[in-house]
Amino acid sequence: MEAESVLLVSDSTMAPAGHGGAAVMWHTARALHDANLLHGIASTERVEPFEDVPRHYLGGDEIGLAPSPWSADYRLAELLSNGNSEIPGAVYMIGAGYCVSSRWAILNGQQVISHLLAHNIEESASEFGRFAFDFPYRHLTEPRLLELYTEHMRASSLLTAPSAIPAAYGVRRFGLDWDRIKIIPYGVDLPAQAASPPLLEPGQELRILHVSQAGLDKGQIYLMQAVQRLKTFGITAKLKIAGAATTSLPSMTGGVQPEIDCLGYVSPEELDELYRWAHVFVLPSVTEAFGLPALEAMAYSRPVIVTSTAGVVDLVTHGRNGFVSHPRDVEQLVEHLRYLWDHADRLKSLGEGARAIAEAHPWSRFETKTAAAVKAALE
Repeated sequence: MEAESVLLVSDSTMAPAGHGGAAVMWHTARALHDANLLHGIASTERVEPFEDVPRHYLGGDEIGLAPSPWSADYRLAELLSNGNSEIPGAVYMIGAGYCVSSRWAILNGQQVISHLLAHNIEESASEFGRFAFDFPYRHLTEPRLLELYTEHMRASSLLTAPSAIPAAYGVRRFGLDWDRIKIIPYGVDLPAQAASPPLLEPGQELRILHVSQAGLDKGQIYLMQAVQRLKTFGITAKLKIAGAATTSLPSMTGGVQPEIDCLGYVSPEELDELYRWAHVFVLPSVTEAFGLPALEAMAYSRPVIVTSTAGVVDLVTHGRNGFVSHPRDVEQLVEHLRYLWDHADRLKSLGEGARAIAEAHPWSRFETKTAAAVKAALE
């Protein structure tokens, strides 16, 4: 067994210029690679980030296995049980559902390292019920299936989390040990071309941006309602929402509204333009382990409004680099947006404060802390 080596398991693609999970996976892999800890990568997506490490595809399509929360676990268990003497000392599982494979790893004498769940399951399910939708993930609501789905976390010698929110939830909901949890905030790349703090000119509309894939627990509906309410105060505003499947959002809020553009997926170049366009970025999530787009907006010197239930709130100081709102609180979102409209002169200082936070959280910091935590767990 190669004691100081790690098989990184991913349920996401990875890309150096990616966003969200793709960026997190890329920088996690690079952290382990540059510290000479990366034994290989096993992923449900076909990834080729580093030519000098083995790559294993966990998708079930090649063997006729239907996609499910458990298919990657099946393929990973198969990989770990193949009798290979050159097995790594640890398996770092990002995602969930690795019940059988975590058991195999322990039988092999390997350590299990896990990344905590991204959302509060009960809050997510509640949000679907609030809008009369069935929660589509039975493995997260049926107690026995959930126990199996999260078994690898309880078996882990190290648990990583990007903020205190998923860490506290893991301790409270699954009985995890605080002493095994390492909180490592995600990072951000500063834009190649620096962005000045926003300037709201007299007579100009307040430009509001949100970036995330569509999801009821993302709180996008509350933000859309808040922007519509601004009209009653004589505020001219424009909201742009970018992210996968967001073009479906108007159907849930009474149809297309002229002050709201739901753009769907956008390219990295288009996203750069959107961050520069905005006066303020809003992350209205009901539950969110971190909320990387908010930190990306801060790198563009944009103040942010985030909910107290989004992990990135750890980096937001109310009134200095942004504002903190209660989840589902439309009136409080309206209040913060009205403040920016009425005190446009504060956008500059708020934007500068946001930029300072981004500068203090480069991806290199995340990589260094991730490598150190994993190395310490292997010793």
